[in-house]
Amino acid sequence: MSVTQHIFFAAACALALTGCAQLPYSVPAKPAPQQGQAAVDARQAEALERQGDFTRAAQEYARLAESAAPPVRAEYQLRAAALWLRGGAPDRAQAMLAAVSVPALDTLNAAQVTRKRLLEARIALAQRAPQQALKVLQAPLPAHDVAAQAEAELLRAEAFDMMGNYLDAARERVLREPLLSDGIAIEDNQRAILRSLGALSDHALQELRTSTDALGGWMELLFIARNVSAADAPRQIGDWRQRYTGHPAREPVVAALFANPPRASAAATTAQAGPAPAAPFDLAQGKRIALLLPLSGTLAGAGGALRDAFLSAAHADSAGGPQVRVYDAAAEQGDAAGVLAVYQQAVRDGAQFIVGPLHKEGVKALFSLASVPVPTLALNSVDNAGGAPANLYQFGLSPEDEARQAAERAWLEGKRQALLLIPQGEWGERMHHAFSARFRELGGTVTDSQSYAPGATDFREPVQRLLQYKETPKELLAQNSKLPREKRLPKATRREDVDMIFLAAQPAAARQLRPLLQFYHADNVPVYATSHVYGARPEPDKDEDLDGIVFGDMPWVLLETTGQQSLRAALLDQAPAAFAQYTRLHALGVDAYHLLAELERLRQSPDERFAGESGTLSLDGAGRIHRRLVWARFVRGEAVVPEAALPAAGTLR
Repeated sequence: MSVTQHIFFAAACALALTGCAQLPYSVPAKPAPQQGQAAVDARQAEALERQGDFTRAAQEYARLAESAAPPVRAEYQLRAAALWLRGGAPDRAQAMLAAVSVPALDTLNAAQVTRKRLLEARIALAQRAPQQALKVLQAPLPAHDVAAQAEAELLRAEAFDMMGNYLDAARERVLREPLLSDGIAIEDNQRAILRSLGALSDHALQELRTSTDALGGWMELLFIARNVSAADAPRQIGDWRQRYTGHPAREPVVAALFANPPRASAAATTAQAGPAPAAPFDLAQGKRIALLLPLSGTLAGAGGALRDAFLSAAHADSAGGPQVRVYDAAAEQGDAAGVLAVYQQAVRDGAQFIVGPLHKEGVKALFSLASVPVPTLALNSVDNAGGAPANLYQFGLSPEDEARQAAERAWLEGKRQALLLIPQGEWGERMHHAFSARFRELGGTVTDSQSYAPGATDFREPVQRLLQYKETPKELLAQNSKLPREKRLPKATRREDVDMIFLAAQPAAARQLRPLLQFYHADNVPVYATSHVYGARPEPDKDEDLDGIVFGDMPWVLLETTGQQSLRAALLDQAPAAFAQYTRLHALGVDAYHLLAELERLRQSPDERFAGESGTLSLDGAGRIHRRLVWARFVRGEAVVPEAALPAAGTLR
């Protein structure tokens, strides 16, 4: 078995929970001792477990639990749940754990409580609900229970991998290593660290390789392995060992890394080796696609832009392409039932793939279905800790995703203490939470935040409060002439405990807020923002006030040359006014069409990428499409993309 095969086999074992030789911590070595017939039945259950018949063993323990008294009942229930899970039935495992209830729950000892929590996390992962797993693992485990601590770190790493947060996954495995004593387990853990870090671009590895801790050492080692010649490898490894004295990297792991270093976004390049996996949906002639969009009501403009872009992409793809039928799925005043009725009609009409709905309420309605009958690409996303139903994928222009990427970008550039300037209202609260949570996960600190009224004409007060700006009283300034130059008071002061500002704002507000930050002496504090600060078209006379702001946006908006350049030009010629207003939705519609043939490849691995117009796209284990943005800076009123940012920049997800 090759090194690469071994890595993926180990990962598959960890996630599938069905065949690894080493039992997870959450399965105890022996059930509670019994007497009489109960003892005979318990030995039978043990024998079935040793034979690998986990389903029948779970059934036996569940039957034993019915007649046992606490605390033995709870012990049997825990064991039955663990075996249901190993037998590939996480729903039954979850139901069995739920049966461990009061008063039985009160009789659990500390070790059983720990096992129950770890089982809950493993069940959540098996149900592809990584956020729920992380929530279960938030509370600390007993410090003396090293095995439980090691499994908790592994589960956190698996959850982050499933979510596509590869840097966090690698960090959890670094924390796990001191808890391991077996040499093989340590080497497997180190290979898993490199597998997670392999999703990072060279740009991200370069930004982070100044760190001198173990994680920083792994990042630099991976960067070297990707970029060094075979002849120079021994010298480079030796130099690295001197810089990272005492780093735990084992020689077999290092040798395997230099023989076959993992590379980020390999599937998104034209140079990838081998054919892509077969697509789940063939866009050949005669295939039926239903397009569910709001073509009436308040979202009609957005729906029309998506329709035009999707149909243009389908027409440009091939003259004999799929049949696309468009349905009006307006969701006025949260009419989720109406959207669901349109969806079910499309299914009855024989749709083989459904794209839409657009409205959040409509997407939420799909979660209420017992099953999603045909593959469906929703054009929005909703929060759901339990994961999405099978066949449902969520793809949209999530502002929260952009805020999280702004946090990542700032952190990659060495920023650690942030101020937040956020609009009042629900949108601002979402941006505040998304940025803050991600920045803190990475190790940064949100020092302070301030909200502003987005429709106001004077933003001086919130900016002054954010910066703690204070003017020195005139009577004190009058004394300056009597003092030595080095002791003279400044005319005004501001806080000095931050190194960046995150600005959530639309263009009109941003053009007023940025000059105020400069006026109140924060002109040397870097400002990071999302695509919302940019009107998606060059307006240098207006945007001069935004100079210096770093923001992320889609290739369709920022790059002159993209994969669908001719289609972009055609949409612009077809309806210039609509293109100016809805250009980002045009990109979403174009990508939605091309994603139909890419979903299976993306589903095969979180490392797979698709170079889309709305960003570099990947798919996580919960069915969400994530967009990696291109980064730009305002210079003399124009959005300038540094040449180094043209490849997928700084991927931390």
